[in-house]
Amino acid sequence: MTAPRIMDYLCPTHVEVCRVRWPVPGNWSVLCDRCEACAAKREGLNSIKALPYLTPAQHLLVQAIHEAGHATAALSCGIDLASVEIDEYGEGGYTTFADPAAAADAFALDRTTVLWAGQEAVDRWLAEKDVSTIANRVDARFLAWHDAKEFDEMVAQKGLEVQHDWGASEARLILAARWRYVSVLAAALAVHRRLSGHEISAIVG
Repeated sequence: MTAPRIMDYLCPTHVEVCRVRWPVPGNWSVLCDRCEACAAKREGLNSIKALPYLTPAQHLLVQAIHEAGHATAALSCGIDLASVEIDEYGEGGYTTFADPAAAADAFALDRTTVLWAGQEAVDRWLAEKDVSTIANRVDARFLAWHDAKEFDEMVAQKGLEVQHDWGASEARLILAARWRYVSVLAAALAVHRRLSGHEISAIVG
């Protein structure tokens, strides 16, 4: 039996938006509140697992890649880290700044670059594994919905008039230049689940 995919329960417009980012600042419930077409397609569906064909170890690595992308971009933008960690089941992760106030005051483009670096790192990993299908890219966008939400909230708070993926191209440039550090960080994170800021700096330099 074929596993249901997230894109099967999105309207065509929002599938297209997911080529770039998750379309709304929130999860499924927010999307369905805003889009009757998506709500109708998802009616009666309890849950969908993102990237359903990956093994548990690969799911863990995807989350590690996502957080390693954030971490590498943050250091490249001069934002120090306190720690990076992932859930032991690969269901989530956290990148914590050494000085949250300073991070919040960082140049807006640097902040958005760090936000988008998580999903862009997963995109690059999918491409390397030759599984960069639209279905997998949509799943990767869903896994990054928290980042899309933070982006939209920051843009609104600062009153910025920018593209809805402002910073993504900068994130891709950083990842292309420092991909080996992302890979090494992710491998260590998948094993240890948590790395301190000092441990990250020792790897990334």
